[in-house]
Amino acid sequence: MRWVLVLAALVSGSSFASDPESTPLIGPWRVELGVAPVSAQVNGLFVDHLGTSGQVAVVLAPHFRVFVAATWNWHAGESRLARELNEKSRVDTFRIDRNDSNGGLLVSMGLVAGTEFVLSRGSVASFHFPHRFELSLAGFAGALSTKAQLKPEADRADGSVSPATFGDTGWRPTIGAGIGLRFEFLERFSIRVDLRESFFSSRVQTVNGCNVDDMRVIDSWFRGLPRSPATLTSACRADTFDGTDPDTGLRRSNDVPLALHLVRNPSSEWASLQALQVSFGVVF
Repeated sequence: MRWVLVLAALVSGSSFASDPESTPLIGPWRVELGVAPVSAQVNGLFVDHLGTSGQVAVVLAPHFRVFVAATWNWHAGESRLARELNEKSRVDTFRIDRNDSNGGLLVSMGLVAGTEFVLSRGSVASFHFPHRFELSLAGFAGALSTKAQLKPEADRADGSVSPATFGDTGWRPTIGAGIGLRFEFLERFSIRVDLRESFFSSRVQTVNGCNVDDMRVIDSWFRGLPRSPATLTSACRADTFDGTDPDTGLRRSNDVPLALHLVRNPSSEWASLQALQVSFGVVF
């Protein structure tokens, strides 16, 4: 059912824009700049995402817009449920192959472009100004920057908390759909409530640019074998596993077997991230 929604949203732009009644005149078109201070994940079980997003939308026809949006997740990590399970059972619940809505993969940021079609519209004229309400369907595609948690958050002996560690798992394509309620007032300002869902592959093939062969070589280094950087691929950032992590106070080499496990046992599942956001916009 989700894929039907995605495909319908993506094709809605071309199908309705070709309608003669919706064909726009040659500019200028209205432009809306919107910012959502908080974008919160609503379908996470073992992971949580909180971020800020911005969007630029261009109204090409009365019922049709195109938009470009960017999201930065300033919090992306394991959920409270995952931490409690870790503490009580001492079993690592945060695994890339865990059957979670996100497959255990975290999204740092995203860039998407898409189309939006207004399904229904209403208006009121209080205070001698028109105010419009709209229900819309959106479809989009783009790319997400992802990471995976390697070491979970843990309590130190002195009662302080040792932060989690993460590995960069690269950019990956995404496709998605959403539904939104928009209120425009004073012909200049708008408030939107959107629920959008992004789909992406949770398969991990590299950590910090290093593939499974690279990770095996790095693992052998920390087991005492001679180092030979020429055996690594050019994209592998082996230095990210060397030295001491200033946040945890632990050797970064502790993350090597954890990263090796991820790339050695990749998941081929699809993941999804549903985000609810309230945005405030200005229309020009």
